[in-house]
Amino acid sequence: MKRSGWLGWSACLLLLFFEAVAPAQQNPDGILPVTQFADPLPLLIRDPLVLKDLKVNDKQLRALTELNDKLDMLMWTTRNQTAERGNEIYQDVSEKSREHLKAHFNQTQLQRLQEIQLWTIGMRAFLAADVIKRLAMDEAQQKKVREIISATQEQVIQLQKKAQEGEPVGPLEQKLKELRLSEQKQVAGALTREQISRYVALLGNKIDLAKLGRVKFKAPELRRSEPWLNSSPLTMRELKGKVVALHFWTFG
Repeated sequence: MKRSGWLGWSACLLLLFFEAVAPAQQNPDGILPVTQFADPLPLLIRDPLVLKDLKVNDKQLRALTELNDKLDMLMWTTRNQTAERGNEIYQDVSEKSREHLKAHFNQTQLQRLQEIQLWTIGMRAFLAADVIKRLAMDEAQQKKVREIISATQEQVIQLQKKAQEGEPVGPLEQKLKELRLSEQKQVAGALTREQISRYVALLGNKIDLAKLGRVKFKAPELRRSEPWLNSSPLTMRELKGKVVALHFWTFG
């Protein structure tokens, strides 16, 4: 495997990704950590930064809003399911989203959305069948990259556990940055100059990952169970623009 001129091309890849994913995305002000999702599509098509980048017109936005309103109820149900069932529901939402996009978005928008997805998932993109095919990665490269990403993820999980146990966040974030940089260096080292060049071309224009995640979901309707005290049954439409206090009264 030739490495002629590898340093310059690998450095290019590292600069692109390290600047993008080094900060540990928290969850301030309800911002979802989209970079942690294996399939961020259902979140990206709700994100105002992404919609602006895609130059979504009014007609497309109305159709997309209508779709998301329908899919929101599916998304809400994942809260009460097992992890396995929740993943199945999420994948169903993702597939329905993809089919909708193919019908309502043009090829330029679809390609740009694919680029944004690559930015969002970072090094995990090298595990995707489409990326592997387009880079013509051989079996040895695929195995090496899987090992690198798997080992990194195990260490990330350990850092997350330490954060949950109350260790100071600052040092853990620094360790995460170092861990991600090491991962990127190792992945770049497993690729040829031509493969890195192809991948840089696949990325397209950069998107600011730190600004992603400001997504909104439609509140689910309140179930009409009896008895309903102190008012007649309420709907989201009736409550829009109002401040409402609800007491959910259960026994046991």
